[in-house]
Amino acid sequence: MQDRNSLIRAFFETLIITFIYLSIGYLFFPNDPLILDAKIPVIPILLTIITLYHGAKFGLLSLLIICAVLSLFYQSFDLYPILSNLILLLILGQFYHYWNKKFEKLEAINDYTKNRLDEMQHSFYTLKISHDILKNSYVLKPKSIRSSFKKISKMSKVDNLAFEQFFNIIYEAYNIQEAIIAGYKNGKWTTISKRGEDQNREFDIKDPLVQETLENSQTSYISTLSEKESKYLSVIPFKDEQDNIKAILAIEKMPFLNFNQDTIISISILFTHFLHQLRIIEYLNTKGYTSLTSSQKFTYNFEKLLELYNRFNIDSSIIIFKCNDKLSLYKLKDKLEKSLRSIDQFKILKEYPYNVILLLPLTTTDGAKSMQEKIKPLLDKNSIESMAFSINEKSLMLKYIKEN
Repeated sequence: MQDRNSLIRAFFETLIITFIYLSIGYLFFPNDPLILDAKIPVIPILLTIITLYHGAKFGLLSLLIICAVLSLFYQSFDLYPILSNLILLLILGQFYHYWNKKFEKLEAINDYTKNRLDEMQHSFYTLKISHDILKNSYVLKPKSIRSSFKKISKMSKVDNLAFEQFFNIIYEAYNIQEAIIAGYKNGKWTTISKRGEDQNREFDIKDPLVQETLENSQTSYISTLSEKESKYLSVIPFKDEQDNIKAILAIEKMPFLNFNQDTIISISILFTHFLHQLRIIEYLNTKGYTSLTSSQKFTYNFEKLLELYNRFNIDSSIIIFKCNDKLSLYKLKDKLEKSLRSIDQFKILKEYPYNVILLLPLTTTDGAKSMQEKIKPLLDKNSIESMAFSINEKSLMLKYIKEN
């Protein structure tokens, strides 16, 4: 769907292209400004370019301007060419509509897949740091990155308290004494939250270390500045799906012994996870949803896929497994971990401990049933039952889960 800026740009581009055509015609052929006598059908070519690029409504705008010029400069004219051009415009408009829908659908699938891959990349670095960096310095930093992740994942509101909790987490883990978080919105940078004695200070967008971060789109350190001075020790960016920097964590004060690349990388991962968590909370707050599970991350992915289904009819599926005992549950968990794709996700329900929900993004119910058939021979049929659902059958899923 086109936003307001795109529509304005398309409107002016249509006017400019049409008036360039009319100006050339009037300049070289004063008696025939529309160049109707040319051997090449100029008007259909013009309408084809505009309609295929901007849609039928802008092609119609160009045709209306041409009709106005016809009535002003030509004493008599045939309506047949106008009607034929109108029919051409409508046909091309339909082609543009279906092509644009197809493009939006593919773009939505690509965005979802990219987000899931980013999550997995994020998890990989978290795991690596947990085992490498923190293992080597566990005596000095007993607060592990995993415990910090758990605290962030438990956040349920987007408010000042959430930012205070984040500052407390990085203070406890890395002794960050003063820092400031800024966000980019409506074309300008503003201070979101800060930790430190001076609560009146504001984020300085003109700081050389901040400018270096914005230019290079990566974390900057004060050691990289040779001549210029900065009030910040390190500046950590947060990027959206389009790789645009939307938020910054600027560290102002921390112990010298803690200031190293490993620590900043760890803080960067926590900062990214924190803002991702806030985005999940904000998204779920806009939805009137009945959750299948208490997991915010699982619910977020489910609602995103349901939105893709409602907007573009893109199929995704759910398989619900019911186990009779704990042993069957652990067998199922082991088999799923070995069989699933990287974008698939499963969750054991806390409310119904022997029930497992398997989320299969961008998979039809036939694909889900095929997955069932693949897993069934590996499991005990008497101790585990399962059923596949389309992503839009939430009410049926809830009924099935609650059945004894």
